[in-house]
Amino acid sequence: MAKSRFEYVRDFESVDRCLPNTWLVLRVDGQKFHKFSQKHCFAKPNDTRALKLANSAANHIISKITDIVLAYEQKLLYPPSFDGRVVVYPTVDNLRDYLSWRQADCHINNLYNTCFWNLVNKAAHTPAKAEERLMCSTASDKNELLFSEFQINYNNEPQLFRKGTVIYRPWHTLLEKREFKKSDLLEENVDIIGPNRKAFDPNGRYTRPHRIAHPYTSTTARDHFVTS
Repeated sequence: MAKSRFEYVRDFESVDRCLPNTWLVLRVDGQKFHKFSQKHCFAKPNDTRALKLANSAANHIISKITDIVLAYEQKLLYPPSFDGRVVVYPTVDNLRDYLSWRQADCHINNLYNTCFWNLVNKAAHTPAKAEERLMCSTASDKNELLFSEFQINYNNEPQLFRKGTVIYRPWHTLLEKREFKKSDLLEENVDIIGPNRKAFDPNGRYTRPHRIAHPYTSTTARDHFVTS
């Protein structure tokens, strides 16, 4: 930059440095997702096309940025506009708990939305009446509503809807000294909360992640990338 009397404006710039040796979570919040959903006529509460598009987007990003080893999807990735923030987590346990929190959020929102849209689409409730019906209801109340009124056992709903998708590189592919291939990526709809979770276990099927992407929950797209 050329020296000039205007250069003082650079004094207003600030550099925020993240702590080293920590897990950095980048949360990307989608905007205008309602319009995006309406434009493509996505079905409520879940549209498999949208979820597969999210998975495809994550696969594409991972294949282009080779240090990404795992992605968690629960909402449509990369809508037309978004904002982001970075959060620092010092330990793997903190990172696990963060991702467990996001998957729990996926379950809570999907259970609510499944009830809401069945009330609207099948029981002819107005959105306002459906909201009133579900107000202050517990998870067991919602499960009972789905089963008694719509013959839906929520536990039999696709794991894609209830848990989201984990996209990862198997551990052995990281140990091999060869060029990364998109075919190395695997997709699974797995539990990352319960006692049998295997995500992020260096001795299990998954590698410890460098980045994790997360998106399909509420009305806003949210993606999460983690890097160490």
